[in-house]
Amino acid sequence: MRSLRYRWSFRDVAVLIARAENVIAGVLFVGLTGAVLTDVIFRGVFPGIIRTTWVDEFGRLALVWLTFIAAAACEREGMQLTINILTEQLPARLRQALAVISRAVVVGFLLLVAVQAVLLISKEMGDRTSVLQVPVGLYHTAVLVGAVLILVHLLARTVRLLLPKAEG
Repeated sequence: MRSLRYRWSFRDVAVLIARAENVIAGVLFVGLTGAVLTDVIFRGVFPGIIRTTWVDEFGRLALVWLTFIAAAACEREGMQLTINILTEQLPARLRQALAVISRAVVVGFLLLVAVQAVLLISKEMGDRTSVLQVPVGLYHTAVLVGAVLILVHLLARTVRLLLPKAEG
């Protein structure tokens, strides 16, 4: 009798994270675009009658989250900004070693960002925004989530660099 338990592989988890990032980024983009269009239309058609003060706060929050989710997706796809004019001239082994060193520096930076985000979140979660009344800490939660996602993608890409036949 076969077991009905499904074993999750690293690739399965990576695909799930990628899909979630894409869906969340898409929803945020559509929501942000819709909110701004609503604001423009209401200000033009009903100036002063219908209030859209919520758009500023919602737009800012959506843009912060969209930025960090999109940054993680860019890391996943290897689309981050790099200047590689010098490293392309190096032998493959040295280029690989420099890639690992630079990624280690980025990992350290991301860990620092994540720790600072946690500290800010803990301080600001009790405060509320003036219009939407959502916790101010949600802004820094986007930074934390983005840093963790970028870290996951960076580590996965580093494993693939070092072990080309590795899963994921």
